[in-house]
Amino acid sequence: MRFVRSPVACGRILTVNAPPEVPIITAPVLGDINPICPRLDRPDYVPVAQPILADERVNYVGEPIAAVIADTAAEAEDLAEQVAVEIAAETPVVTLDEALAHGAPLVHDAAAKNTLIDARFETPGVASALAAAQQVVEFTFTSGRQAAVPMETRGAFAAFDAATGRVTLSASTQMPHLLRTGIADILGIPESELRVIAPEVGASTCIRFPLPTREEGPGDTDPPYPVVSSQVSLEVR
Repeated sequence: MRFVRSPVACGRILTVNAPPEVPIITAPVLGDINPICPRLDRPDYVPVAQPILADERVNYVGEPIAAVIADTAAEAEDLAEQVAVEIAAETPVVTLDEALAHGAPLVHDAAAKNTLIDARFETPGVASALAAAQQVVEFTFTSGRQAAVPMETRGAFAAFDAATGRVTLSASTQMPHLLRTGIADILGIPESELRVIAPEVGASTCIRFPLPTREEGPGDTDPPYPVVSSQVSLEVR
């Protein structure tokens, strides 16, 4: 399998075309498959769904728009190169300052002011202590994307049993039950139709616990992930 990905960070998908002999999978083909939607048990959290394949818009460079399946990785790559995607590029929101600026374009319509959650923590008495301080020193710390990188990479292999109608997924995870629940929820199938096996895997470094946006499959080696960063401002007085 090979994905056809967005070359731009923001824009509207106008057309996705391929020669008749190239079998492609796009968002309309997926039908009622649910998007990936992170959850957080806070009433002020704004959940933002991430589609399996982009439909009307793309929100980051590398976002998958279509997929092709072939017998070999080389053949899938050749087929993917025949898929033409037309995108009306728009000005992306790249930095946190741009995203939080007044009147900034919304990355997601559901997230007002480009904010999913506004959490503030303060020790009692800090405000009065800072007000009495003789000098104020301000720092802004910006961290780039962080990810655990174990020597044993992520991977998954799925096999469908036509006799039972069940799918067996072998994945380098340490949370097979959570992975089964998440995939069944996205596909809209009973968990009983999906078996997840966690074979012997190496160190986790916490990367095998959460549900990833995707696993690596045979022949699927494109860089998939958007860049995520954070910024913290501190006042020291």
